[in-house]
Amino acid sequence: MTPANQLAAYEQEKAGTPQSADQPEAQARTGLRCVIVEDELMAAWMIEGLLEDLGHDVVAIFCDGETALWSPALADAELVILDINLGTGMSGIEAAAEMRRVTPVPIVFCSAYSDEATRLKALEAAPDAAFAAKPVSQAELSAAIAEATAVRH
Repeated sequence: MTPANQLAAYEQEKAGTPQSADQPEAQARTGLRCVIVEDELMAAWMIEGLLEDLGHDVVAIFCDGETALWSPALADAELVILDINLGTGMSGIEAAAEMRRVTPVPIVFCSAYSDEATRLKALEAAPDAAFAAKPVSQAELSAAIAEATAVRH
């Protein structure tokens, strides 16, 4: 399945989820609208589950940075969870640099690549980003989200 087909199927599935009759239509949302950019689908689903357990709403999952950058979902996102190694194409660091040119959305790098040199390179692209090392725990992801979304002075 191509990334575009994968995205379309995912968005259709999310849009088609019916609201239960006992759930108020205008229920107050406390979580963030999140976009995940992760080339490994199982890892993306695991992160999606953690985010939903934390009360956030995953609005899109992308397997590459290029597709994420062109998606309207990025403009509406309140948080981006971004892998550093995205396989072929642009890296997560390159995607973060491009994202910074179009939106101030908070970024959490969620990656197995968490050495100091990689972190420094990532912070050049997105100085206000936070990090969570894979395999990520719910507590670590929550702390990284709090760091990324904190008001910076």
